[in-house]
Amino acid sequence: MIPTSPDRYDRAVYPGLERAKCQQRGLCKVVHPITGAYTDDVPHDTFLKVGRLNKHAQSLKVRPGQTAGRDGLRRILDILAPEPGEEAASLYLSPGSGLDALGGLGPDATRWRDALAGLDRQVLESGTGLAVMRSGSEGLVVVPPFPLTEDRAIAGWDPSPLLANVDSDHIVGVVLLRLGRSSVGVFQGDALLSSKTDARYVKGKHHAGGTSQRRFQRIREGQARKMYDKTCDAVRAQLTPHARELEYVVLGGDRITLGEFLKVCPHLRPFRDITLQRRLNIRDPKRDTLEQVPELLRESRLYPVRFQVARELPLSPWMPDSTTNTRHGKCR
Repeated sequence: MIPTSPDRYDRAVYPGLERAKCQQRGLCKVVHPITGAYTDDVPHDTFLKVGRLNKHAQSLKVRPGQTAGRDGLRRILDILAPEPGEEAASLYLSPGSGLDALGGLGPDATRWRDALAGLDRQVLESGTGLAVMRSGSEGLVVVPPFPLTEDRAIAGWDPSPLLANVDSDHIVGVVLLRLGRSSVGVFQGDALLSSKTDARYVKGKHHAGGTSQRRFQRIREGQARKMYDKTCDAVRAQLTPHARELEYVVLGGDRITLGEFLKVCPHLRPFRDITLQRRLNIRDPKRDTLEQVPELLRESRLYPVRFQVARELPLSPWMPDSTTNTRHGKCR
């Protein structure tokens, strides 16, 4: 079988690699020593050069900005994990560090900086920091759900600080708000300690003009303000008793509505320093929605990146050198 697009494969040399071992992995194709084509049917004595599936293109399939829960993140890390002998490294940046912190993180600072330079400023300035896992030329930037505590560069594959961040049972206050519905709760890990859900009617937008539009707008603003006041009372009732225990506060719902709410709710101001920048994507805040929040709180955001890896491949006696004229046996 010859793939329709050989560019999907990374060529790497594994002298003496056994056919059974390669087939067991399910990740290998043989480069035929004569034709140079990818195939499964090559005699064992010519089984010298192997093309390994490009993990970035074939296995990860990660879209920039894609979210992943606990289990999804572990599956992706398992796919990206390096093969024995493959170069790997790990990088952890705490919130506010940015690319400036790379200078003091060892000799690979330039390589890290080049790989991360293409990310948006919003990603680099994440309120929870960045975890970067590198395996060969493939890399994955992870914006973790909760803030990382230190800057670390690790010479090897070590996702344990990232997984510990995702698995931690933090005490988190959650405020979910859209016009018409709100939910306020306190979670410890997956357990809901207390909550309050409310629904109030708020008129939709009015597109007609004139005096009627202004009157309609005043009515709508008054209904929204009553909704904000009621939600703020729920914040006081639910979060204030846990003020000393709360580690983080996370908001969710409509961003514009949340922005207006933050301006008028005094009971959220004491929690400003522990309120995370991230927002939960909640369409309908209600009691049933609170059951989904623990998994949403542990979601990470992913961004695939590429690293420049200088690699010299040893030549096989069965594979002619590209600089050699195979017809006359002379260099070009």
